[in-house]
Amino acid sequence: MLKKVTMLLVAIMLVLQIMPSSIVAEAFNPAEAHDIEYQNAVESGRLYLSIMPLSRNALIRQLVFEGFTQSQAEHAADVLDAETDWYQNAVESGRQFLEIMPLSRNGLSRQLASTATGFTQDQAEHAVGVLDAETDWYQNAIESGRQFLEIMPLSRNGLIRQLASTSTGFTQEQAEHAVGVLDAETDWYQNAVESGRQFLEIMSMSRDELIRQLSSTATGFTQSQAEFAARVIFDGYDPSTESPTVAPTQPAATEPPTVAPTQPEATEPPTVAPTQPEATEPPTIAPTQPESTEPPTVAPTQPAATKPSTGGNLPQTGAIATGTVLAGLGVTFLGVLAARQKVKNQ
Repeated sequence: MLKKVTMLLVAIMLVLQIMPSSIVAEAFNPAEAHDIEYQNAVESGRLYLSIMPLSRNALIRQLVFEGFTQSQAEHAADVLDAETDWYQNAVESGRQFLEIMPLSRNGLSRQLASTATGFTQDQAEHAVGVLDAETDWYQNAIESGRQFLEIMPLSRNGLIRQLASTSTGFTQEQAEHAVGVLDAETDWYQNAVESGRQFLEIMSMSRDELIRQLSSTATGFTQSQAEFAARVIFDGYDPSTESPTVAPTQPAATEPPTVAPTQPEATEPPTVAPTQPEATEPPTIAPTQPESTEPPTVAPTQPAATKPSTGGNLPQTGAIATGTVLAGLGVTFLGVLAARQKVKNQ
């Protein structure tokens, strides 16, 4: 067996020695292989663009990450320029970001023009301009504020500052509107307690020092909220036995003595206006978005923004709807089983 293998190898060597060099060169053509790599980069780039609205810069980075050279990746982007609308990709990418994050208008523009996403500033601003017509930035401010409160016990003023900060990017009007809506579902006194406990976990403070810290401009709680937190933390006061938030947050609950005899049936309506400060916001909506060419009627045309019962983030609405449908199916199924059992008994 070994002898046969040796003879085969010798025969192959003889053939290679006799074969003309031109034939050997044709077996591997470096120029042809070079062209194939460049074409592969083009096809790979086209595939990425068919499933993701990438920017030109992001596409080049992705191809280099995949193993193509910088030259091959840039060649692919040059070829695909003729068949790709990068401005439309910016719109689609912005729409995807808004589906998963309640960004502000400025926040979305910065995200699209960031190094990570890679669109030009002009493309990012074009996308935001298009998405103005389908995005309620006031509602996004509410959802963003709700997310902040889920992870940080902020004060009312602290939340407004956070939403209107450069990093978050909502306008002052949008931030105040959001906090006005969130008043109905947030216990700022309890937030003061949680914030105070966090301060004491990282530094030693006296009672007075904690009150000063909580009521400082940086933290933003009221003097009443700061003193309440100190009472709970230092004196062991149980807030469940008394609600100190009723008097300051709902002064209408005290109802003047003259209201009952004069209009006994109208004792409730007078408390509506003070308990919903967000109702004063819509008149200021028009001047909040001068950069938009569409009529600035977004906030008033979506009254759902003032309904605190909607809760949660926008992406969760699908899950809520699914849960409702499943609950309905469960009730229907139990009804069918009961009917069948009744028939059997008859």
